[in-house]
Amino acid sequence: MTTILVWSDDAKVLGELTAKATTLGTVQSFDSAGLPDQDSATLSLGLADAAKKCSAALVLVGATKKGKDVGPRTAAHLDWPFASECQAISSANGWTVERMVLSGNSKATYTMGANAVCTVM
Repeated sequence: MTTILVWSDDAKVLGELTAKATTLGTVQSFDSAGLPDQDSATLSLGLADAAKKCSAALVLVGATKKGKDVGPRTAAHLDWPFASECQAISSANGWTVERMVLSGNSKATYTMGANAVCTVM
């Protein structure tokens, strides 16, 4: 089964991410407590390392202020595609995400491939 790695600096958002991710695969939460600091650079390296170790196919990050900084950095470390502020995610033909574009006036759907990092609203 597909492994989904989830992280957020907000406990409520983490709970929501975990609940959604259970519909997509096996969920693992990233615990950042063991890191030397909670800087975005350190968090993104730790998250990327955890994704590699658990063979995650998808990394979901809460779209908080910190999450919007950590998400794209994590994607860069993994060399995976990144989508911000996703509203819907499915596993049809790779990871397919839906997000608002054009200042919220339209929705766009992207197929990301076999691996992806997404911030989720």
